[in-house]
Amino acid sequence: MKSREIGLLGKRLGDWTVDLAAKMPDGTSLRGKGTARSTELSLERGIRTEIRLDVEGMGAYHEDDLWGFDQWDKKIHFYSITSSGAVHDHSGTWKDNKTLELHWRGLYEGKPTTEDVVITFAGDNEIRVHEVDMSDGQSGPVFDYILKKQWDLDKTAPLVQSMLIL
Repeated sequence: MKSREIGLLGKRLGDWTVDLAAKMPDGTSLRGKGTARSTELSLERGIRTEIRLDVEGMGAYHEDDLWGFDQWDKKIHFYSITSSGAVHDHSGTWKDNKTLELHWRGLYEGKPTTEDVVITFAGDNEIRVHEVDMSDGQSGPVFDYILKKQWDLDKTAPLVQSMLIL
């Protein structure tokens, strides 16, 4: 049975375009573009997300995420594996029905590091992700992602055609 928390994450399902803007600690900026695809898994108890980006000055960036709700600790877990070598288990809770707050603490490049991630569902067709990193007590990069829902032309074309006939 699908939990309320996973049901709220269900807004993520489907195909998305992704725009990335990042501010590095030295003041430089990075931009990237790509796609994300989210699908249900484990009989609607979780979600899998694949992100594929092309980032200026960095090239290809891939991220694969598993999302689930731990019914005993009452937290969403967001397990992420990236092509930059990061492997993190973020956890957090819903602030309200459209805002998910997640946190990770561990080591990155041998230094104590934290990531605070706020995901805001800005309607049915847009998701905003804001991530603030700290490393060894110092400000790290800040990432802002905007995901916009891609239309499934196979499904929407008959609807548009029927509207044109009317």
